[in-house]
Amino acid sequence: MRIASKYLIREFLKPFLLSILVFTFISLITEIFEDMPILTEKVPAILTVAEYYFLEAPYKTAQIMPVAVLLGVLFSLSRMVKNNEITAFKASGLNILRLSLPLLSAIAVLSILVFAWNEFVVPGANRKARNIWQTKVKNVAIKGGIIKNNFAFTTVNGWWIYAKEFDGENGIMKNAIGINLDQNQKITQRFDAAEVRWTGQQSWVANDVYWRLMENSGEDTAVKSSFYQAKLMDLGNNPQDFGQKNLREIKQLNIFELANLVKKLKQMGAEYREELVNLHLRISFPLANFILAVLGISFALRTFKSEMIVSFALSIVVGFFYWGMIAIGIALGKNGVIGPFMSAWLGNFIFGILGLWLLKNAT
Repeated sequence: MRIASKYLIREFLKPFLLSILVFTFISLITEIFEDMPILTEKVPAILTVAEYYFLEAPYKTAQIMPVAVLLGVLFSLSRMVKNNEITAFKASGLNILRLSLPLLSAIAVLSILVFAWNEFVVPGANRKARNIWQTKVKNVAIKGGIIKNNFAFTTVNGWWIYAKEFDGENGIMKNAIGINLDQNQKITQRFDAAEVRWTGQQSWVANDVYWRLMENSGEDTAVKSSFYQAKLMDLGNNPQDFGQKNLREIKQLNIFELANLVKKLKQMGAEYREELVNLHLRISFPLANFILAVLGISFALRTFKSEMIVSFALSIVVGFFYWGMIAIGIALGKNGVIGPFMSAWLGNFIFGILGLWLLKNAT
C-alpha cells in the first residue's frame, strides 16, 4: 500500500511541476506582449525587464496552481488507467480511494504551502514589481499615475485615511474618509470628503466634507458635526510622501494587513464589502488545489484509457469553469447579492460537492 501510494505521488509530481513551469511561462509571455507598447516606447534595460517579470511570476504561479494540480492528477491517473495499472491495483485488493488518500494528503499540505506563499512571498513581490514598473520601466516617480484600487495609509500626525482613488501626480483623493485616534484607540475626529486636493503649499483642502469632533467623557461620546464646502487640512504629508510610503493595492496586502484594513473600515463606518470578500478569498482560494484534486481523481477513474490530450482539455475546461464561478461569486459578493463569505466560497462549495459525488460513484 505504501509503495503504491509513493508511486502515485511520484507520478503526480512530474506533470504537476511541468504544468506550473509551462503555464507560468505562457502567462508571462502573454503579459509581455500586452506590455510591448510601453516596453518599445520606454526601452528599459534588459535586466530591469527580466527583474520585473521575475517578480510577477510568484503571483501568476499561485493563480495557475489549481489547474496545475488538476492537470497533474489527470495526467498521472489517466496514464495509469491506460496502462491497466489501476486495474492491477484493484485486482490485488487495493481500494483506489484509500490508495488516493496519501496523494490527497500531500495536496492538502500543498494547499497550506500555497496559502503561506500567497501571504509571505506574493505581496512583497507585487510591491517590488510595481516599484520597478513605475520607476525603472515607465521612468516616473512612485507618486505618478492613478491608483484606482482602494487603499489606506497613515499620516505622520496620526490621521488614518482611506480613499477610493488617489491621483498622485495631481495630489487628489476621491471619496476619502479619515479618522484620528487617541492613545486609547478611540476616534477623536473624522471627516468624509468627496475630494481632498493638495494645495501645493504644505496643506490639503477638502471639498464637500462632513467633519465630526468626538468628545469622550467616560462611556459617553458627544459628536459635533459640521459641513464645509471647502476646508483646509494639515495632514502632515504631501503626495510625494504617500508615494514613498508605497501605497498598496489589495493584492499587495497580506491577510493580516487586509484584516486590519477591514477592521479600520468598520470602525470608520465606511463601505468594506469588497475588502471582506477579498479577505475570505485569501483563505478559500488555496483550498481549490485540494478540491480540484478530488475532482481530478474522480474524472481520471471515469476516463478509461483516455489520451493525454483529453486530460489536458478537461483540465482547461474545468479550470475555466472554476475561475468563472469564482468571478461570479466575487461579483455577487461585491454587489451585495450574497454575503462575502458565501461569495468567496461559492466555487469551492459547488466543485467540492461535485467532486465528492463523482468520486463516490467512481470507486
